[in-house]
Amino acid sequence: MVTFGPVGFVYDLPDTEGPNPFPEDLLHPFRTEGDLPNSVYRKTISNLYRDRVRYVEADMGNTLAGQIQPASPKDTVSRGKTTLKALYALLVNRNLPVGARYATLSHELGHLYCGHLGTPDDTWWPGRYATGTNEREFEAESVAWLVCERAGIHNPSTEYLANYLKGGRDVPAISIDAVLKAAGYIEAMGKRNLGKRRNLPPGERAGRGVRVE
Repeated sequence: MVTFGPVGFVYDLPDTEGPNPFPEDLLHPFRTEGDLPNSVYRKTISNLYRDRVRYVEADMGNTLAGQIQPASPKDTVSRGKTTLKALYALLVNRNLPVGARYATLSHELGHLYCGHLGTPDDTWWPGRYATGTNEREFEAESVAWLVCERAGIHNPSTEYLANYLKGGRDVPAISIDAVLKAAGYIEAMGKRNLGKRRNLPPGERAGRGVRVE
């Protein structure tokens, strides 16, 4: 079944057979190089509670690494005995190794902290819902590249950013400030337990229904 899509019958490349092997880039499009301590990934996941992000790992084949979107009204996040309403739902492909999952996590959180899904409160991060599609993807990939390179993980963001500029295309009108702040925050999430956010304003609303991958 296609995730978040209509019912359909599909096959992943590893489930098919043929006389010639598939190129490695097709079989493992989200591959990474380098070792990431599991503690960094676990701490990052733990800190998602702070921003009301519900984290889910699911079987997503080899064509989709992850996505983030506003949570459903029934979604919650929990820590200890405390359960709160979730504002965002983050889905990551559980078939990926930890390095690739971290790269995916960094990309999706790049969307969130760059404000592409809006914001519950401008004191958390600025809402930039009106950012164009090219700008969103370039910013999120830039965040993932910065976070992963500093963690010693080489990921496909490098190729994406390089390929985008081929043919003389200009860099989209991105916010360097938003990218650097998002990357710094994600790095901090993997190093220590972050404190509580201040109370949300009435309504506890997230974005406007946008989903990004």
